Amino acid sequence: QVSVDVKDKTYTLPRALTRIGHSNFMQIGKLARSRIDLDDGPLRASLLHIDAGGEIPEHTHTGFELTLLLDGEFSDEDGHYVPGDFMMLDGRHNHTPKTIEGCLCFTVVSSALHFNKGISKLLNPIGNLIY
Repeated sequence: QVSVDVKDKTYTLPRALTRIGHSNFMQIGKLARSRIDLDDGPLRASLLHIDAGGEIPEHTHTGFELTLLLDGEFSDEDGHYVPGDFMMLDGRHNHTPKTIEGCLCFTVVSSALHFNKGISKLLNPIGNLIY
C-alpha cells in the first residue's frame, strides 16, 4: 500500500499507480500536481490535487483529457463526480471543475489546456510548457 501526502491530507493510491514513480507535488494556489513517470510521447500523466474550495478556471482541451477521480468530489457543468468516476473530454467540452471537499485525480492529457475567460487566458501562450 502506497500513500501520498498533499498538504494536510494523506491519500492511498490504487495498486496500479504504486509501481510507477512520480514527482513531488508542485503547489500553485489551491492546485497541486505530481507528474507520473510515463515515457509516452506527448501524453502527460499526473496526480492532480485540488484543495477544498478550489477550482480550475473554465477551459477546453486542445487534445484530450482522461480523468479518474481517486478521492473526494468535484463538479462541473456536466455533473457531480465521486471516487471511481471516469471522464473523457476534448475540444468539444468547456468546463470549470470545482470542489467543496477537495479531491485527488489521476489525469492523462495529450496537449495543453486552453483557458477561455479572464486573467487565466494569459496562460494560453505558455500552455505547452505547463500541461
